Amino acid sequence: MRPSHYTTYYMKMTVKCRLKPSEEQAGILNKTLVECLDASNYISGIAWKQHCFNRVALHHMTYHKTREKFGLTSQICCALKDNVVFSYKRDKKKQHIFKQAVLPLNFIRTISLKGLELASISTLSGRQKIPLILGDYQRQALSRAVKFCDSELFKRGRKFYLAITIEISEEPPKNPDKVLGVDLGIKNIAVCSEGSKFTGEQVQSVRNRHLRLRSALQSKGTKSARHHLKKMSGRERLFQASENHRISKQIIELASRNNSAIALEDLRYIRERARLRKEQRRDLHRWAFAQLRSFIAYKAQRTGIALYLVNPRDTSKTCSSCGQLGSRQGSQFSCPYCGYQADADFNASINIAQRAVVNHPIVSLTPLVSRCKPQTLVVG
Repeated sequence: MRPSHYTTYYMKMTVKCRLKPSEEQAGILNKTLVECLDASNYISGIAWKQHCFNRVALHHMTYHKTREKFGLTSQICCALKDNVVFSYKRDKKKQHIFKQAVLPLNFIRTISLKGLELASISTLSGRQKIPLILGDYQRQALSRAVKFCDSELFKRGRKFYLAITIEISEEPPKNPDKVLGVDLGIKNIAVCSEGSKFTGEQVQSVRNRHLRLRSALQSKGTKSARHHLKKMSGRERLFQASENHRISKQIIELASRNNSAIALEDLRYIRERARLRKEQRRDLHRWAFAQLRSFIAYKAQRTGIALYLVNPRDTSKTCSSCGQLGSRQGSQFSCPYCGYQADADFNASINIAQRAVVNHPIVSLTPLVSRCKPQTLVVG
């Protein structure tokens, strides 16, 4: 139960849901996506030629011509124009050419949900009611939605997906009994101060296998090799994301079970700071620590677990028993002052937890989650 004085905060999250259109509906969605892609590049061309990146001015230049040329609805034309403007806000040095077909959707105007079973989507052939394929995670997230925000329809391979952005209420912040320190690394993806260890052997094995295969296919250069490269594109990234989701979920469950806050190292700009041998740089630049941190951050924010950032300096070289600088030999740490010996990553995780107790700025880290305006409102 929420305390009476608690101010409810809301966070945004995106839920990816798969659609199950009929053969006829799939053709309609394909045609609509193709027209959206062509319209986006048409608007982008005008924006670049006229050097006009203002939403209102570009609307007057392109709205009527876009509707006549591509037959799109009013709301979709406006949304595509806004996407082009937002794209040029990031970079105005060259013309933007869109390669991924996306249908932007506004709830009520161009999309609505019929319970959690059907999505009614505006297309070139009118509204289409298409079944949704939802797992337990999607059902749970959508059932918690306080508000449905703008969403997108896109295609991956032969499958259609809806990326539905929702607002959900955060859990009230908990009063932790202790802090769980988490040391992030390459050999061991995460080591917790209570003893849990998540090894990175499988991730490294998959990365090295993909690297060897890509290198061989690229040197081959045949049509078959290029087809194989395209087919395996993104597999390593998806595997890494899946592993990071699994690990972050277990860390959150561990913290929740022990009523702990979570402490992480602030590893921003580590790639600029690190001085490594040439053979080590590849592993550093493929290290997805920021993604794991963002997954832990939004899951912690959603469940009311406090998240702390600490200075990473010498966490694996400082003795967690006496506080003196010791020596690290490979994966082992030893202290010449008090004789303490332990796994270096485990020792680092204890130091991270101790630093969070001394200096604990609560942070919300991830760009994937944004905090919405607080309201004194109890939902459900």
